[in-house]
Amino acid sequence: MSESTVFELNDACLRWVAGEHAVESIGIALVESDGSLLFGDAAVAQSYIRPTQISSEYWHRLDTQPIKAKAGKIQHHADLVYAHLMDLKSGSNSDAKVDVIVPSSTSEAQLSMLLGVAQHAKLEIGRVVGRAVLETAAVSGSYESVIHLEMTLHQCVVSRVLKQDQYWEVSEVKSVSGAGYLNFLESWSRGAAELFVKETRFDPLHDGDSEQTLIDLLNKSFAEGDLGNGLTIELSGRRLEVADMQIQDWGAAPLGRIASAIDELQSVSVAGLNGDSGTDQILCSGLISEIPGVRNAVSEFDQVQLQHQWLNDLLEPAIDGGVHITNILARGTNVEPELTVNTSAAREDSARLELPTHLLIGSNARALSAQNLLKVENGELILESTNKLAEWADQTCVIKADAVDSDEYTLDGLLDGVLLNGRATGSKKLNAGDELIINGLSATLIRVL
Repeated sequence: MSESTVFELNDACLRWVAGEHAVESIGIALVESDGSLLFGDAAVAQSYIRPTQISSEYWHRLDTQPIKAKAGKIQHHADLVYAHLMDLKSGSNSDAKVDVIVPSSTSEAQLSMLLGVAQHAKLEIGRVVGRAVLETAAVSGSYESVIHLEMTLHQCVVSRVLKQDQYWEVSEVKSVSGAGYLNFLESWSRGAAELFVKETRFDPLHDGDSEQTLIDLLNKSFAEGDLGNGLTIELSGRRLEVADMQIQDWGAAPLGRIASAIDELQSVSVAGLNGDSGTDQILCSGLISEIPGVRNAVSEFDQVQLQHQWLNDLLEPAIDGGVHITNILARGTNVEPELTVNTSAAREDSARLELPTHLLIGSNARALSAQNLLKVENGELILESTNKLAEWADQTCVIKADAVDSDEYTLDGLLDGVLLNGRATGSKKLNAGDELIINGLSATLIRVL
């Protein structure tokens, strides 16, 4: 197989690798008043000095919600995703297909948005695979049940991955909010500030400059792998020695949330976490394994570092004895021409963001026309644009615009066996996020701007 470009979509450490060109960046942006942008470490270095101009949720949300620091063409999350993606790829001349590795928590609507942004950036997506299932298939050994941990900026994604004959699949995902890298960084800074006040009566959080200095020191120490060994902090002529156990204590709250999520997914007693009687292997991916105190909170786990070669080793057509990887994201994707992102238009009316523009069937987003038939053919959902609404058949429903050129849609002609958000219903206005189910097959209404 020819060499591909790989994009690791984890906003705590975005990675773009195209041959010898490799770039890493944290998913944080600073929006200047003239619309110019700073990304990654440059934005982090201004995050507590200019907080109203900082955005850190655009990769996490992957939607079109407006941002607070609007300027020029930068109006919503999708604009920042597009701009950051272009910044990451700017030093690469590769025209190879892009394989994307995403957290298990990525929804179909978020995937659709990502594909639209990629098309606008003139990128051809090859394969999209969840990190949990890829890493588990590569290193699981004899285990048949694995709990996989991945830390992003705003959450820890805890996935149960099960072996099914010759393939692995994610069976359950818990997105643990309040347990992302920024939550740990905030916990560490609060702990350090309290210790400073106690020992020196100086509060480093009293102004943005000293708080920024503290955050920069903690962030740098973590990146260099030194935070777990204790820390020396010097601020405004004051010096503080911090023991490693104190740093672990400062992160106890987010670590506790992660441990609780693991307990909920465990099929065995807590004793099983210590390897006494359990059948689950715990894999910690990348950054989460470096958090001070994680081994006390999670007990026994194996650390895994992603290898891009696994994409070819495990996602190629199966051979005898090969391992198949399947979950909702572990398959090729197909971006249709109409799936685009408007990166310049301002969207002031947030209510309009709830109106659907596409129907997501699997990983394919189909643009809605004035009148649409949704039906089952050969075991698959098919969406057709038609003017012949009288030709309805069993297991068919109609999605039609309320008026010519209207972007409001109504579900009409609903027949037996068709469910809207899990319930049978009559004619009803449709919103982005609504789910239609026909004969057990589902499709989701989404909005792509």
